[in-house]
Amino acid sequence: MSSLLENINTQEIKIRVFFKHKIENFGFLVSETYKDIEAGTKVDVPLYIAQFLIENNHCTLANPILSEETENDLKANSSIINLNSLYKEFYKFIVNFKSNDFVLNIMFSRYTTLYKLILKEQLDEDDVFMLDNSEKKIIKMARKKYLMYREYFIKS
Repeated sequence: MSSLLENINTQEIKIRVFFKHKIENFGFLVSETYKDIEAGTKVDVPLYIAQFLIENNHCTLANPILSEETENDLKANSSIINLNSLYKEFYKFIVNFKSNDFVLNIMFSRYTTLYKLILKEQLDEDDVFMLDNSEKKIIKMARKKYLMYREYFIKS
């Protein structure tokens, strides 16, 4: 159930798009009083609508999803980037716009440094501050299993 809600939340993230040509009967995206969207209009639309419009060549992204600087930082050392400040569901969101290789490289780079959190006695707010929601879940689940293992095999 939680995953379903996260997927819905991810799909509802607003994306600013720039319309290439006039779109009839889509004015509701701008306001209730508009009937059509004129060419050159910039509108914030939910992710699922943006994907449809972009795939069908009706619009383009008004702003890059990741700035060039952020993208370069992620490629260089993703473990120091606060994904939570970019997007709460970073991986679920970014996979819609970037190649799988880009996303996997970021993920593997981050997890090679984040695995240390699994072995910590206590996690504090600073430990999970820079993690997106999926990373938090993975770290918490892995910690739970590790602590169960440690309690049963090491302390007994």
